[in-house]
Amino acid sequence: MKTKFISFYSDRTGTNYYSTMNGLLKSRLDELGATYHIEELPSKDHYMLNCLMKPQFILDCIKKLDEPLIWIDIDCKINKLPEEFDSVDTDIACSLREHDFKTPHSAILYFNNTEKSILFLEDWIKRCEDVKEEAEQGTYTGGDHHLLIETMMENKNNATITSFPPTLCSVNGIDSKINIGLSLDLLYDSRFKIEDKKLQALYLPFSLEHGSSCAKLKPKQFTWTDEEQDIQVFIDNGMLMIPRHRRKENTYRFGWMCESRAIVPELYTALKTGPELFFEHFDAIFTCDDYLLSLDDRFKFALSGSNLPWTPLDSTWFPELHNKTKMCSLLASPKLMTEGHKLRHETADKLKDSVDVFGGVGGSRKQVSFSAGHLRSSNTAMEVNSFEYLHTLCCGVQYSTRLPPVIYYYFFTPFCFFSFYKIVDSISHLSRNGIIILLALDFDQVPTISSLL
Repeated sequence: MKTKFISFYSDRTGTNYYSTMNGLLKSRLDELGATYHIEELPSKDHYMLNCLMKPQFILDCIKKLDEPLIWIDIDCKINKLPEEFDSVDTDIACSLREHDFKTPHSAILYFNNTEKSILFLEDWIKRCEDVKEEAEQGTYTGGDHHLLIETMMENKNNATITSFPPTLCSVNGIDSKINIGLSLDLLYDSRFKIEDKKLQALYLPFSLEHGSSCAKLKPKQFTWTDEEQDIQVFIDNGMLMIPRHRRKENTYRFGWMCESRAIVPELYTALKTGPELFFEHFDAIFTCDDYLLSLDDRFKFALSGSNLPWTPLDSTWFPELHNKTKMCSLLASPKLMTEGHKLRHETADKLKDSVDVFGGVGGSRKQVSFSAGHLRSSNTAMEVNSFEYLHTLCCGVQYSTRLPPVIYYYFFTPFCFFSFYKIVDSISHLSRNGIIILLALDFDQVPTISSLL
């Protein structure tokens, strides 16, 4: 690969994380036969201020080396060389984030040695200079990447930009050529080879006996434990308890916002308004929230917890089959923790004469371990794996001819729409993805739609 990589590193007092990453990145680049220019810069002893040095360093390198360059964050992992940069003929090139396919990553960037790329960098530098005082005071937490996004969106000097998909760079994509920060193999450290690895879960919302926060599916590459380990995960509101836990040397700490912001609103507000306070303690925080992911590259995308139903994968698990009496069924739990939960109860009360209600909402019949339960149409029992069945009920995206013709009704909180899923003998009868969405809470439409289907 002909294009040179550049980067810098600056450790804060009492830490050597970035120095360690410098050695690992250089070793990998040497192994791949790539050329690079990496410097240690005097630290501002402030994470945000160190980040804001990035565009100035890139510009200095372009002027000094007089050639196109690839910026790479010092703590990135290179799985394969991004050779597509060698054939870029635009001023700038970037990789798009995997959570929206439109926002650029700032972890790896290509800058051609052109007038417009230099003007672009100067604009980015000015934006960084303008927020330094706020960053020092803790009122600006967007790092260099937020300002990069602004600079690209405005693109006042009309620089030409090539965008590559997340297969080039991603937070957690195994097939990506570049992985960001702490995304895979946990820092390339031999202590973190995943075989038989134990991760310490603190303030876990699930049972260690289950071994998972997702449908009791035990992780294949590690085991959760409450015993002290060198990798620690503070879950949900447990992140707020971090001052109580003194960090030992050579441990890595991660936060995980497993629940939605409706369930942990205090945590969400704290993460949104003061992320830099959390990153004084955590190496990364996992979340599926788009807004948090846009704030700082140390927020890492992870699917929400419990995104599969809490039922065994044993097809013999049929504690009870309920008779269906109406065309539509409402399946919802009796929870009343949030406004969305309360809205489900209102919905059940208003529709109880028009649809079958199951799952505990409104005092309806509730199953042993999952609110949806099992339904029976006419006298035909369902011979179907409970996981497939309940996944279809909850997600409304899996077509199966193994189920009898019946319409399943599911209300997704906190959004104000209904989803009707129709299982029929022919896929041609389904609407797009088998879903009909009502954009308003018009309960009078429910019997009409039932008759249409």
